[in-house]
Amino acid sequence: TNILAGTALGGYVTTNSGTSWSILDTAGICKITRALTMFGGGYIAGSTSGGVYVMPSTSTKWTQSNVGITDVDVTAISSENGMMLCSTNLMGVFLSYTGGKSWSQSFRGQADYPAYSCLVANHVSYVGGATGVFMSTNYGITWSAMGSWVSGRPQSMVWSGGSLFVGTSSNGIYRTTDNVLWTPLNNGLPGNLPGITALTVIGTTLFCGTDGKGVYKSTDNGISWTATDVRSPRSSFGFAVQGNTLFV
Repeated sequence: TNILAGTALGGYVTTNSGTSWSILDTAGICKITRALTMFGGGYIAGSTSGGVYVMPSTSTKWTQSNVGITDVDVTAISSENGMMLCSTNLMGVFLSYTGGKSWSQSFRGQADYPAYSCLVANHVSYVGGATGVFMSTNYGITWSAMGSWVSGRPQSMVWSGGSLFVGTSSNGIYRTTDNVLWTPLNNGLPGNLPGITALTVIGTTLFCGTDGKGVYKSTDNGISWTATDVRSPRSSFGFAVQGNTLFV
């Protein structure tokens, strides 16, 4: 199983559970890789200044793939069942059904152009923007606000246990079970709440990565959090999961 890591020096892959890593060719790609995922046996990378890059399963080279994208500062990429979302810093979210070969703008016009995070889960699309979190149940055709947003930039997301969890830039973690009301879930996190830079789940255990305060986990659906061995002052900006193994 391949595990991917996006770094300030490009994308890396391991095929032996992290024992060794190989760089995914940096020729022609913006090296600051903020988003990296597999799709159709190949790789899709999102960068801070070069937009989207595609490496098909039949190639070892990156090809820039920004047809239809009008902002090349990519913040996140998520995919499910042939559909791919790409969130950008200035122009909202773009949608692709072609494996990233072409894109169409899917989320704009709600005074919410910056899109800091995106997620596709259980056939529902989510995006975190400047004025809150939005969802689409018709594959990005229309979007609706998920209640009244509380506070903080929604910069990471995960779906678990029938709930959407959102990590913010300055106010910890929120959860919604009805797509309207948001509940803060910060018990056990540092008092001076750090930015929640990454969220993931293994089984029923949630993990959150922070900006400078290490990694925390929750075994009760976010009600309480405990520190792991990856502690302050370490920052975690992304996770990869293989079976029951977490890569930070």
